[in-house]
Amino acid sequence: MKTGVLAALAAVLVSACAAPGSGVANLSGLADSRWVLAGSSAPVDLAFQGLTQVSGSAGCNRYTGPAKVEGAQLRLGPLAATRRMCPGDAMAVESRVLKALDETRQARIEGQYLVLLDAAAKEVLRLTRQP
Repeated sequence: MKTGVLAALAAVLVSACAAPGSGVANLSGLADSRWVLAGSSAPVDLAFQGLTQVSGSAGCNRYTGPAKVEGAQLRLGPLAATRRMCPGDAMAVESRVLKALDETRQARIEGQYLVLLDAAAKEVLRLTRQP
C-alpha cells in the first residue's frame, strides 16, 4: 500500500516539475491576432498571420519573420527589420522590443494579454489584444 501511494506521489511531483509550457497551454488563439504594447512612447505591435508568420512595428521600424507555435512554446524569427533612424526614445524602445522577441521561447494568454516568456519562463514582454 505504501509503495503504491509513494509511486502516485512521485508521479504527481514529476508532472508538477515539468518544464513550463510542456504542452499544458494552447496558443492556437494567436492565429490571425494583433497585440499592442500599451503605454509605450513608441508604437509597438505584434500581428500573427496564421500561426506561422509575424509582423509589426518595434517602435520605429517594421519587422517580419516566421513564428513556430507548439503547445505553450513560441519561437519568433529570425526577424527581418527595416533600418530607419527615429527620434526620441523610439530607438531604445525598439532595441528592447526586438531583444524580447528574440528571447521569446514560451507564451501564455492571460485574458486580454499575451505574455511572452524567455527560456527561464521570465516575462520579457506583455502585450494587449486588439480587436
